[in-house]
Amino acid sequence: SNAEALTVAATGQSVLWSTQAPPKDANMTLSNGDLTATRASAVGVYSAVIGTVGKSTGKWYWEYLVGVGPTNPTAEMQIGMSLSTIQAGHYPGDGGVAGYSVRANFFGFVLQYPGGGLVNGTAINYTNGDTIGMAFDADAGTLDFYVNNTLVQSWTGVPAGTYYPCVGIYDGGAGLCSLSLATTLVYAPPSGYTGTGT
Repeated sequence: SNAEALTVAATGQSVLWSTQAPPKDANMTLSNGDLTATRASAVGVYSAVIGTVGKSTGKWYWEYLVGVGPTNPTAEMQIGMSLSTIQAGHYPGDGGVAGYSVRANFFGFVLQYPGGGLVNGTAINYTNGDTIGMAFDADAGTLDFYVNNTLVQSWTGVPAGTYYPCVGIYDGGAGLCSLSLATTLVYAPPSGYTGTGT
């Protein structure tokens, strides 16, 4: 099936998917002690979910593990972080709420900036088994985005605020999308960063 699955892995501090609605809507259900979020098929609708732990100071690292990457041109995964005020039907960096994410769909990455600005990125799709890492320096206002431990995007000038792990999914009716929180990091955090998660 044309489903997307994503796992968020971490160590150090407990992080679960949040029941906060918005952004979570009826298309996103939580299970497995709120470690797993499943996105039901819904044509033309974004669904988002945020983590329960946000960061406003310090240097933090977390990972997302891709179970099944997008295989349909209408399917998209927006992986990143957002303020808690993100609304239903949006994704990190959309809807006028500060957030950052890298979108992968059938055609490759698109970089997502605050306020909905889009820039074409590297033409690589998220594929099964990919590890997506994010290193957030809240004090310096920087964010680095890794795919399989390779840096693919960096941001500076991140506005002050408390940012949470966040994922937005648009499947175009292609099928279920499952996102789970795991217990260990695949890669060591960059020097000076602390891993966060379960």
